[in-house]
Amino acid sequence: NKPSFDDIIILLRELCSFVDLRRFDETDEYFESTFNIIFTNDKNMSEFRQRLSSFGKGISVTFFDDKGLLSSW
Repeated sequence: NKPSFDDIIILLRELCSFVDLRRFDETDEYFESTFNIIFTNDKNMSEFRQRLSSFGKGISVTFFDDKGLLSSW
């Protein structure tokens, strides 16, 4: 069972300190969305991925770090 847009919003609000919807596209078969988010801690990113995977296959997530993944090095 694929998650609804509302399911995604609920997860993000629970695990993030900042959620900003930037893009939303929807057809009869699927939706795509883009968010700017800030996870409240490192573990929440993993929890988000795990909870999304519990909905089953066919879900794709891409994470971008606007601060740079190696910025502290």
